[in-house]
Amino acid sequence: MTSLFIALASALLTVLPFTPSGLGVVESGIVLVLLLASEMGLLPEVSRGQALSVALLDRLVAYWSLLFFGIVIYVFSKKTK
Repeated sequence: MTSLFIALASALLTVLPFTPSGLGVVESGIVLVLLLASEMGLLPEVSRGQALSVALLDRLVAYWSLLFFGIVIYVFSKKTK
């Protein structure tokens, strides 16, 4: 249940128009939600380093992998040649 809440909070922060795709805002939001859940006892023993690692790995997979594969597909697409 907590992971669902964190994913939905991340998606909600993505739509705020501060930066493109919430870059930077979403990561700090994920860290904040993870630390708050840890303090409330929902996720015991989550340190700041672990929360930051989870946020960065989540964005690496969700944001940068799409960007990387999109560029690769664009370069090798027949429409761009």
